[in-house]
Amino acid sequence: MCVIANHPFQDPPSSSSSAIRWSRGKLLGKGTYGKVYIGIPRTPNSPLMAVKSAPEYNAKFLKLEHRILAEFRLNPAIIQCFGAQITQEDGGPRIYNLLLEYAPCGSLSDLIARYRRLRGRRGIPESEIRVYTRTILEALSCIHSRGYAHCDIKPDNILVFPPSEEAESVGRLKVADFGAAVDLSEQSGGAENLGIRGAVRYMAPEVAVAGRVTTAMNVWALGCTVVEMVTGKRPWRGLEEEDVMARVADGRHPKISAGLSAEGF
Repeated sequence: MCVIANHPFQDPPSSSSSAIRWSRGKLLGKGTYGKVYIGIPRTPNSPLMAVKSAPEYNAKFLKLEHRILAEFRLNPAIIQCFGAQITQEDGGPRIYNLLLEYAPCGSLSDLIARYRRLRGRRGIPESEIRVYTRTILEALSCIHSRGYAHCDIKPDNILVFPPSEEAESVGRLKVADFGAAVDLSEQSGGAENLGIRGAVRYMAPEVAVAGRVTTAMNVWALGCTVVEMVTGKRPWRGLEEEDVMARVADGRHPKISAGLSAEGF
């Protein structure tokens, strides 16, 4: 793999300021805006990375994510980025690579699934949900204060890291995947008519009705995420996306099962 260009803005722990050297490992997953691979470090004392890649000619959203993440350096509730590189492998097309923190515990979706297996199809314990919800809210508060709407909050886009020393058994969450984000300062009229953004099952009424993008849509999506943490099931389970959109546009919301405390309701 030949590194053609290097665009760092933050070095991995203990690395030098020179170009980060890495090898492409196994495929971790595919998303709307690219494929994600393990990045195996070849620079001494550097950690594993998650490398999000797309052909340079189709990397508009990865470049947007790179620019946005530069504004959230060292925020403990937002995924960290180590920069971007353009590579060319075996004479193929130029590839834009976004170098990100690797989340060894997977996503919040994975965590919910693990709890379902352990707790007989129930979700995450409420005591942990409180901690996770607070973390996501802190991330959203910071994102909104910079004038951005994330537009794709859901468990798949929230990553899980090992517990810190202060929290013995509760993992740490970080908001990730800013490819659908909107800079509201660049939009007139409150970002009207930008079309459907984000996953339908986490979509707010104003998006379903008018394609209106505001920071409030992220709060709605967080509410749907909390429902999923509580129940262990996707919001609007069993319904087609067209039916979900119709119900949301009509002002309805996903059901919350019993078993949640009065404070939680």
